Amino acid sequence: KGGQGLQISINYENKTHELFIGRPLEHLLDKTEQKFIHETLITLEDLLSPIFIHTNGKLFGIFLIGDKIRPEAKKFIDDLKKHKIKPIMLSGDDDIVCRQVCSILQISEYHPRKTPAEKLHFIEELKHQKKKTLMVGDGINDSAALIKADVGIAMGSGTDIAASSAQIVLKHNSLHKVSEALD
Repeated sequence: KGGQGLQISINYENKTHELFIGRPLEHLLDKTEQKFIHETLITLEDLLSPIFIHTNGKLFGIFLIGDKIRPEAKKFIDDLKKHKIKPIMLSGDDDIVCRQVCSILQISEYHPRKTPAEKLHFIEELKHQKKKTLMVGDGINDSAALIKADVGIAMGSGTDIAASSAQIVLKHNSLHKVSEALD
């Protein structure tokens, strides 16, 4: 399933090992591991998201990945608001990262840890309510929602599937052009 992580079976020394990379499998973690993960998430800074590695049902390691907020993102959000367009963040990232980004960009509504299917469902619900939708995305996890939105905008640096799913592709990866189009 998209947005759920990666599961791999590895045969090593005549033994099969199950490796999972993605969100923590809370139901497999003992209390010490759960406490460690909670404390790690609370202390994260710099918009980093944890990726967990489990092997044979045990926590094996954590690595952190992150993105920087685009320099033009704040102006883009302000331009949307100026045109009475409510920005809503749909993200596969954890709550802490989404909350930090939304605080910086002054976005009041966000929905963290969304799978591709959940992003699509969210867009469908808005359309069912007769609301116009504009979706900006850059990855495979955004492609279905980009197709369904009234206007889908893909960042040119994103995946090919995101670009082929959108009505508009920003070749120079800048949201300035979208802001200009609103004016």
